[in-house]
Amino acid sequence: MGCVEIAPQIFQYNESLGYMEVVEMDYYDKKDVDEAIKNCPEDCISWEKV
Repeated sequence: MGCVEIAPQIFQYNESLGYMEVVEMDYYDKKDVDEAIKNCPEDCISWEKV
């Protein structure tokens, strides 16, 4: 759960589903997300342009 520890304003753990979720926001601080990506033990976080 490194992403929640690094960026709790962006990531949350959904206990009922058993996985992490991204908190819906209008803006995501690039520095915080990049730090979470760098420290994700499963390499499951990435940026996606939409």
